[in-house]
Amino acid sequence: MSLWIMGQVKSQDGSLWELGGVFSSREKAVAACVEPTDCVWPVVLDEVAPRETVEVGSYPKAKG
Repeated sequence: MSLWIMGQVKSQDGSLWELGGVFSSREKAVAACVEPTDCVWPVVLDEVAPRETVEVGSYPKAKG
């Protein structure tokens, strides 16, 4: 089962973020975004994520 995380970027360089919510669909996660720097990304329930850094998020409210 896939879930969608919404994160709120809290630092200028993007290295600090805060959990904004966990949603059952991308549409619901995107709807929760307010700031252009809010991001969403999928996760799979009960699956271990890779240990290395992987860029998977998107910034759906960002302009440009």
